[in-house]
Amino acid sequence: SITTSIIYFITTKKMSVGKINTLSVFTLMMTMILSSCAITLSLIPSIQKWVIPDYNWNTADALIMLQIIFLTQLNTALTAYFQGKQNFKLVNLVLVLNSIYSLIGFGVLYIISLKGTIIDISHVLTMYRFILILNTIHWLYNFLRKETIQFDFRISIQEIKQFFLFTSYNHVAEIGKFFNQKAILWIAAFSMTAGYLGVFSISLGVATLLMLFSVPVAQVLETFINNATPQHRNLLFGRFSGIQFTLFSI
Repeated sequence: SITTSIIYFITTKKMSVGKINTLSVFTLMMTMILSSCAITLSLIPSIQKWVIPDYNWNTADALIMLQIIFLTQLNTALTAYFQGKQNFKLVNLVLVLNSIYSLIGFGVLYIISLKGTIIDISHVLTMYRFILILNTIHWLYNFLRKETIQFDFRISIQEIKQFFLFTSYNHVAEIGKFFNQKAILWIAAFSMTAGYLGVFSISLGVATLLMLFSVPVAQVLETFINNATPQHRNLLFGRFSGIQFTLFSI
């Protein structure tokens, strides 16, 4: 959820890179502490049956999940950092490589399953962790090669409030998105017949396809809007909104 804050404060230069790095690492640490507590609770049998029913959730799977959370947060922060630096060539390259890795990795699991081998959650988590490790290597290699590691602990209370205020907006939006998706899936699973479910799947697929265009463009546009004058900012936003509205209407 710190993506918005990292991009905003890097592009506007309202906070030094050292302070942004310090707050990002602090957020990552807090995320890992809370995630560790939640996953530890999920290992309790009475809670496990509600979290992952019909699966023997164990300590090994929980450790892999923690590693995935750490790598995902690290990848997200590094992606936002290079977006804020407007290094879209690198961002797009890593995203393309991630797609290739995912296609190959999960394709291999699918082929193995066709031969009769049972693929369970542990296999999927292990493959996903491996893909994240490859992505992390790309990000860290470019970060260490092009950037200087900076930390600045001289952060005022006001700067902390500003940073996490931007983070909270994105966090609340992601929580709302999560529960909205789960509610849709629950309604689809328990209330729709096969015919309606097919129509719903097609509609959801089309909406997701449209988002594949609007989300990347919005992320690129965000870096330019943050650093633009009010007049230019309104002009950019107006043009983008018009193009996006037209595409969704079509």
